[in-house]
Amino acid sequence: PRKDTISSIIWAYEDTSSRRKDSKGLVIMNDKNREIDRGIYEALGKYDLQGIKWTEKSKYVDYLAA
Repeated sequence: PRKDTISSIIWAYEDTSSRRKDSKGLVIMNDKNREIDRGIYEALGKYDLQGIKWTEKSKYVDYLAA
């Protein structure tokens, strides 16, 4: 993911979460062709968004099903 893409995701989440106080933010990111920059995780964390690598999505099946 690029910085502009993450900025758009953060903006959309902030807009939605202000109306839904019990929401949780989760961003699934494609890491098949390259590693995710640490700064992306830091930016997401500042807004209480959790970043998940595409290659590790199977670890979160129970969380996503809840």
